[in-house]
Parts: sequence; C-alpha cells; structure tokens
Amino acid sequence: MRSFLDNGNRTINYQIKINIFLFQEWTYSLVRPPSAISGFSVDYYDEEILPSMLMKKLNKISESRKWDAVLMDEAQTFFSSWLKAGVKALKDPENGELSIVSNGNQSLYKRRGVTWKSIGIEAVGRTTNEKYNLDKKKLP
Repeated sequence: MRSFLDNGNRTINYQIKINIFLFQEWTYSLVRPPSAISGFSVDYYDEEILPSMLMKKLNKISESRKWDAVLMDEAQTFFSSWLKAGVKALKDPENGELSIVSNGNQSLYKRRGVTWKSIGIEAVGRTTNEKYNLDKKKLP
C-alpha cells in the first residue's frame, strides 16, 4: 500500500491526511515501548504487551487526534488485539470507516475462534466475502 501511494507525486493533502504504517511502526509512533522486556516471548510481546500500551494511549488521546478512517491490510496476519486497536483509533468506532482486507488462503498464524463481534466490530450486513483474481487484467 505504501509503495502504491508513495509514487513520488506526493501532494500536500497526501502528506497531511494519509498516514501509512506497519502495525508496529504505528504503535511506536504513539507509544515508546521498552527496548527489551526479558522473560516474554516475541508473540506475547506483540499480542499482549504492545497492544495494551497502545490501547492505553488511544484511551487518552482526544477524538480530534484520532482517525476518520482506518484500513487494515493483510489482516490474516493480525492478532485480534491489533484489530481492536484499529477500532479504538477511529473517531467514531461504531460508525467510522474501518476497512479490513484479509486473505483467508494465507492464514499464516492460524488464528481461529475470533469473531468480528468479539473484537468490537459490528460487521453484520457490512461484509463481503468474494474471491478476486488480481492476476488477471481487464482489457479496455
């Protein structure tokens, strides 16, 4: 996504209004986690500690500093705590523009048992589950 939007033709509006981060980059832009916490696995740190710090920060920042829209791409690699943080980052978590893109064929971490409702996302009537062949180009 970053390379798609960052094609060298950046406008002032792009620079001001669109932020593109990997999840960890975004978290680190808002909180300064300790450089090392001994005794914890990387997964526990990424799934529990980092999102917990982020959620505390998101609870403290004003609505005006939150985002109108959040796009979470490659969501099949996200922990459910990361998705919850995406919801919390919205100015209007119930009706805000939250787009989650996921490829079910790439379930790298095999996270099962997570529902949209358990994450705090009202998805009924708002989802699409379609297959797209991105390798085929349409002819003009």
